[in-house]
Parts: sequence; structure tokens; C-alpha cells
Amino acid sequence: MHLLSLLISFPCALSLNILMYVNVAGKSHLQFAEKLIALLNERGHNVDVVLGMLNSYVSLKGTYGARQLVTVNFPGESPWGQVAYHLNNPFVEIPDWQRLSMESNKFIDTNQLLCDLLLDSTAVADLMSSNKYDIALMSGYDFCPFALAHHHKISPVVSYVPTPIYYYTQSYYAGLPELPLYENVVFDVRHTSDRSSFVTRVYETLRTFKERLLHYNDLIIINSKLRARFGDSFPDVREIAMNTSLDFTNSHPLLEEPRPTSLRLKYIGGIGLPTPKPLKKELDNMLNLAAKGNVIFSFGTQIGPEKITPELQRVFVNTFKRFPEYNFLWKFDGKTVMNASNVFNLDWMPQTDLLYDDRVHAFISHFGLNSFTETACAGVPAVAIPLFGDQHHNARRAVALGAAVMVRKTEITEANLYEALAKVLRDERYRKRAKEIASMISALPDTPQRIFLEGIEFAAKFNNLPFHYRLAGAKHNFFVQLGWDVAAFLTVVVFLVVVVAMRLSFFVLNRIRAKFQVKSKKE
Repeated sequence: MHLLSLLISFPCALSLNILMYVNVAGKSHLQFAEKLIALLNERGHNVDVVLGMLNSYVSLKGTYGARQLVTVNFPGESPWGQVAYHLNNPFVEIPDWQRLSMESNKFIDTNQLLCDLLLDSTAVADLMSSNKYDIALMSGYDFCPFALAHHHKISPVVSYVPTPIYYYTQSYYAGLPELPLYENVVFDVRHTSDRSSFVTRVYETLRTFKERLLHYNDLIIINSKLRARFGDSFPDVREIAMNTSLDFTNSHPLLEEPRPTSLRLKYIGGIGLPTPKPLKKELDNMLNLAAKGNVIFSFGTQIGPEKITPELQRVFVNTFKRFPEYNFLWKFDGKTVMNASNVFNLDWMPQTDLLYDDRVHAFISHFGLNSFTETACAGVPAVAIPLFGDQHHNARRAVALGAAVMVRKTEITEANLYEALAKVLRDERYRKRAKEIASMISALPDTPQRIFLEGIEFAAKFNNLPFHYRLAGAKHNFFVQLGWDVAAFLTVVVFLVVVVAMRLSFFVLNRIRAKFQVKSKKE
């Protein structure tokens, strides 16, 4: 393992000049990008960074390891903070029918506004035009930075996302088929465990079709913006997206849903996880207080204590009281009195360090991707309470792997929470399965660090790599990809054959009947 770390950190023979665009949709997105920059710097590469501040609530500190840093901000508060319903109402569930409505996607709308700011920024234009870049590493959430890289003749281009695969840029234009048996849209998915049921497949087909239509509307707007700036001859952003060399996704191959994929897609889940450190004395002593073990509880960085109502807080505390042999370490606010001797209110906790401590027996989590990967690598069973985004997808994967129990955010009752905790704490199968998954991850012969670094360096050498990795589906629409055009043609053919056969049958029957009638009259 030490030899592998040495090889990763050893400087590359050819130092690359890399342009990186970071779509800062949340704090974890910025943290993930910072980890990638650190790895590239350790390898001897130079990284210039453009930060697109989609979320103005994320505070910035320092240069994040960038050689040059340009920040693009909204004037005043970002619209994303005003319209992000999931952040303002994290415990309210969106009805299934609403996911099928054709109302605009607020995330896409805000990215379109951010695109205007990127196009207007002289600092961005100066950075991209005044440096000779060997490769561009672009956040895969919107097309605008890809188009800017094309305009400034920066190639090749690779994409990355700090989440599971993003369907707009990484799935559509890699040519991946959007089959209803798989979660093509991993954000705010429908709450069902059986994806093979006919009703679910119909729903997923309709939702995929709806997302495609919204995507095409977005393309029209983005293309018009770009051609207004750079002339009518500027290529369609779809063609630009197809020429992406590689797509990096923060999913881990052993944790992500098995699905049809392409050589263009690279899994680097776990690349940004911190190394566990020994606990500080105060926290170490706290863990020793439990009679049987400890449970840690966190809803992540985006859900503050003000989003958890007093009623919901009482549900958690009352449930925790029913497990007196366990202590519960809750990342809340460090001040509120919990009125339970086995509940410790912390304003911050070293999540990684705790998960790798044998005295921690379970994890209650919102199941953001980092938390999912972290708990899987540590081998700790979990109670998943997904709130929004890709969290439902992640939670379903953990349940399917046998390492977690899920509680829906609209069904957080003492009875449901107690049942879930009792399973992961008392049913040894969950702990054994979690440990087995952690052992499999540890034993993998490859590492996300090597996949990422060598992938970047390989893509930088060969401009024509996209032609080798692009699937045929990238150039065809949704109907052709799924074979609906062929199915429609065959349906029409079968219909015509049936109609002709019926007409011919009626004709023959009528002739026979006429002959019998003539014969009967003669007799």
C-alpha cells in the first residue's frame, strides 16, 4: 500500500497545465474539487481554477491549491438559494406526479444565469485565452464551460461530478442507453424498491422522456446564448459534449448500481475521503461511556438545526432513550438540552475518525454520497434517512447491498425509527455484510487516485480519444436509443398485416357464403 501511495505521489514526467471549472452547488462539491486539485499538484501538474458560485451560501477560503483562481459570483444572493425547494423544505416529500410535470428545472435555470456571468467575465476570458492548457477538467453539470473551452481552443476536455453520474452531460453524450430498469435520473428518485414492476417502468419511461424535453429546451437557450456571442457558425453544444474524452464520477464501482456503461465513464468514488486519525481525548473518553457501543448521527452540512422541528427532535431523542445500552452522538448545535443521558449534542464531529472506531456500531445519516462511501469503507451498518438529491439513490443502494435500513423522511416516527435501529444494532447480518463490503473495497486491485491521475494524463496525450470511447447512441435521440422507432414500425406492419388478413378472410368467407347461397337457390 505504501508503494502504491509513493507511485501516485511521484511527479509525472510531463507536467501538465490544467484548466479546471468548478460548479459550486454546495460545500461538498468544493471540498471534492479541492481534493482533486491537491492530487494533481502532488503529481506535479499546474491547475488554474474557475469557480462558478451557483450557491452563494458557500464561503470561500484561500486558493484551494490553484495556481490562479477566478471566482464568478452572482451580484447579491444566488437565485439557487431562493428557489432551492429541497434546501428550504428538506423534510417535505415531492409527490411522484410532480416529478413528471413540465415545469422548469430550477437547477438548470440558475446554471443558465450563471452562464451569462461566465460569458461576461473578462477575468475568465483572460485566464482561458492567455494560458496554454494541455487539458480542461470541467464540472459536468452544465454545458457553458465546455463551450468556453471550445471557443478558446482548449482540448482535450474531461468532465467530473462529485455525485453519481449526471445524465445531461455524462450519460446522454456518452451514448449510454436510458433503460427504465435502471435509475437514469438519480436525483429525487421515486420511492420504490422494485424497479422491475410494470408501473415503475412506465413511470421511469415518462420521467426520462420529460427530462429529455427539458434538456432540449435548455440546449436551445444555451445554443442561442453562445451564437449571439460567438457567431452563428458556433457548433451545437451537443457536438462539443460528445467530444469529451473521459467522464469521472464520484461513485464507487462496488457501491453503484450495476448498469450498462462505456469506457468513457470512470468511477473514482472514495478519492476525496480523508484519512482517519486518532480521536481527541475528550471524544475518546465519551465513547468509553457506552455500555455496549455508540451510534453517530448527522444530516450533513446543508441541514442546520433550525430545519429540524422540536417535534422531530423529540422523536429522535425518545427513540434513542429506548436503547440505553448505546450512546448517541448527534451532530446538532452543541447547545440544545436533549434531556436524555445517552444522547450527546455536538456542534461538530470528526465523522471519518468516528466511523473507523470499533466502538461505533451504527451510523444514522442523510446518505449524501460522501457519507455513503465513507460508511461503506469503514464497514459500519447504517440507518439511512435520505432527504433530497442523490441521497435516495444512495440509500437504496445501501439497502440493496444489505448494509442499511431506510426510513422515509415523511415516515420518521418512534416506531419506524426504533425498528430500523433495532435491525442494524441487533441483527448481526447487517454488521457482517457491512464488514464484507469494506473488505472488498480495501482489496480492490485498483485505486480511484490512480484511475483519476493516469486517466487525466492519458487523455491529455490523445486528442482523438472521444472517437474510440463514444457509443453509437450519443448521436441518436431517446426513441432511437430504445428502439421505439423500430417497435412503432413493426407495430404498424403487424397492424397492416392483421387488417389485410382480416379483409382477405372476410372476402373469402363472403365468396364461400355467396356460393352456398347460389347453390341453395338452385336446389
